[in-house]
Amino acid sequence: MIVDTAAEYGMNVCGHTEDVPPLEASQIGIASIEHTVSIPLSCLQDGVELANQPVELGARTAWRWANADDCKCRQLMRAFKANATAWVPTLVVSEAIMNSGAHDGVPLGDETVKLQLRQSQRKAAHLAVYLHDIGGLVGVGTDFPIDGVVPGESVHREMEILVEFGGASPLQALQIATLSSAKILGFGELLGSVDAGKIANLVVLDGNPLENISNTRRIVMVIHDGRLHHPAAASD
Repeated sequence: MIVDTAAEYGMNVCGHTEDVPPLEASQIGIASIEHTVSIPLSCLQDGVELANQPVELGARTAWRWANADDCKCRQLMRAFKANATAWVPTLVVSEAIMNSGAHDGVPLGDETVKLQLRQSQRKAAHLAVYLHDIGGLVGVGTDFPIDGVVPGESVHREMEILVEFGGASPLQALQIATLSSAKILGFGELLGSVDAGKIANLVVLDGNPLENISNTRRIVMVIHDGRLHHPAAASD
C-alpha cells in the first residue's frame, strides 16, 4: 500500500481520493485530502445511490454536495481531526468552473448544475471552517492552473471565500493560509508564524487584513530569504 510504503521512508501521502470515500482514506493514514469532490462520499444522505451521479467532474461535485448530510459531514470532520487528516478544499477552483461554465472544456450543463455547484462551494467552505474551529488542519490551495485559476491572486481569493461564504473571521482565514498550511507541509517549526527561531519570510501590507481580508492584496513588499522584493519591480 502506498501509505504504508511512504511511512517506511518517513513520507506523507496527499491525494485527491476522487472516488475513494475520504473516511476510508483518513483511516488508512492519508495525510491530506485535496479538493471538495470526494468529501460527500462519506456523508451522503441515506438512500442516495452513487449510480445516479453525473459523469462530468463539475456536475458530479455539485450532485454529491446536493445529496450530502450536514450532520454526517461534520462527523467526518471530527474523524479527520482524530486521525490527523488535513483537508485542502481549493474552493477557488469551484468558482473558476462556475465562472467559465465548464471544466477542462466540458460544459457544466444547465443553470441548475451551476446553482448546485455554487451551493456546494458554500457548504464546503463552512465545513472547512468547522474543521479549523475544532482544531483540525485546513490548508489553502488553489489547483492552479486548472480552469483558468491564476497564481497569486487565487490565494487571496481562497481566503476571501473562507470569510465570505465559510463564515471565517479574517484571523481564521489567515491562520489557515499560514501556520495551518505550513503544518500540513511539515514546516510548522520553520514557517507560518512570526516567532523566534523561525525563518523570517514576511509579507508587508498597506492595510490591516484583520479589518478586511482583502487587504492581503495590498502588498508593499515581500521579505524572502533575507531579501526585499517590491511588487512594482517584480512586474517590470
